[in-house]
Amino acid sequence: MAADQTSTSMQSQIVANLTGVANGERKQQIERYLLESPTSFVQIGSPFMSFFYYEMFAAAGKAQVIVDDIRKNYRHMIEYGATTCWKMYPNFTENRANPHMLTRSHCHAWSATPAYFLGAEVGSIESGS
Repeated sequence: MAADQTSTSMQSQIVANLTGVANGERKQQIERYLLESPTSFVQIGSPFMSFFYYEMFAAAGKAQVIVDDIRKNYRHMIEYGATTCWKMYPNFTENRANPHMLTRSHCHAWSATPAYFLGAEVGSIESGS
């Protein structure tokens, strides 16, 4: 008989928040998880999921959370001398087939997420009349 293998992920919390399926206390709990992710949760390991994470904070008007997360995760690419955006964060080793490989792709379109959010949410220029 197989052991019970349940897990909770940041990904499922993000989707629940974006789709609005949770209400009341559950919604508040999810919002707390999203600001301070429990270490027991499966964490975000790729810029693909970060896009949805940032989308959620953009809708809530929390651009600083986006900037802080970009600094936390993308800085590792810069530390390794990257000139492109990688498919996976190099500091994320969970479920990685080879823990010595920094990423599976060194130039990945989904990973350019900061270019969109820094322009749309942080560096917006208001036009005057």
